[in-house]
Amino acid sequence: MTIKKLPNEADRYNCVKFARRYVPSLPFGLWTLTDKKKIINSYAPTVGDVAIMSVGLFGHVGVVQEISGEIITIKEANYKTGQITERSGTASELKIVGYFNPNPKPKDKNECYGIDVSHWQNKIDWGKVKTDFAIMKATQGVNISDSTLAYNRENARKNGILCGYYHFSDGGDVRKEANWFLKNIGDLQKGELLVLDWEISHKDPAGWCRDFILIVKEKTGIIPILYTNEARVKSINWKPVIDINSGLWVAKYGTNNGLKQTKPASGQWPFYVIWQYTSKGTVNGIKGCVDLNYCSCSIETLKKYGKK
Repeated sequence: MTIKKLPNEADRYNCVKFARRYVPSLPFGLWTLTDKKKIINSYAPTVGDVAIMSVGLFGHVGVVQEISGEIITIKEANYKTGQITERSGTASELKIVGYFNPNPKPKDKNECYGIDVSHWQNKIDWGKVKTDFAIMKATQGVNISDSTLAYNRENARKNGILCGYYHFSDGGDVRKEANWFLKNIGDLQKGELLVLDWEISHKDPAGWCRDFILIVKEKTGIIPILYTNEARVKSINWKPVIDINSGLWVAKYGTNNGLKQTKPASGQWPFYVIWQYTSKGTVNGIKGCVDLNYCSCSIETLKKYGKK
């Protein structure tokens, strides 16, 4: 991180008064850490945005001056001295938790955003959750079912959120794991997604995943999407899975600061369907962190990967 001191201002400014010179619509109270996520946007910043930082007791704000790759330059004021400073670093180094944009770019109709959840998120207030889709844990191995599945599915559906369901593979008897997943997912609605979550070491990962996907497809008519991280996407020959038209959901976090950073590789796949870009997202209605996902297609296109 680099720091550059600029000439003092004639008047002394606290950080918010200074930032409001650049962004007059900056809300009062934005600089405090209390409920900050309710009024800031969590997205890739643009020049002129106000960066909100988790610094000190009440937080801090500065104005984004320049963006070069992952390096962000902000201009800020010291309320005691009136000293104007520029600091450059990654969002993590600057302790940025989000940005305020007075004129946020409307969401492209050819993209959508989602979350993935399990019992780790405890009881979710789905009435407050604003997301296009939610993929929830259903099962693991041959005898584990997620305790929040029924509640999450019922309430996400009630609030018009597209649902998906995933099986966390233990890499054991593939037919038993597939049948356990099928037993627990219940009746599916149109467009709902199925996913195989692959996060383990195995002597034949692509073969095991192919067999699981084909068993599920035979019973449901749905080809599950494969979830894994970018390292596995690059290091494993996934041709057996690609050949049966399973889409890719890939995890790549970068510095994992809650924001989208460098796009992931899709390996042998021509493209990824979903990108899980952080495990440290914050969403109204969910206590603590949650995984955030981006899809570079419309929600209607995403539904085509699900139940017909």
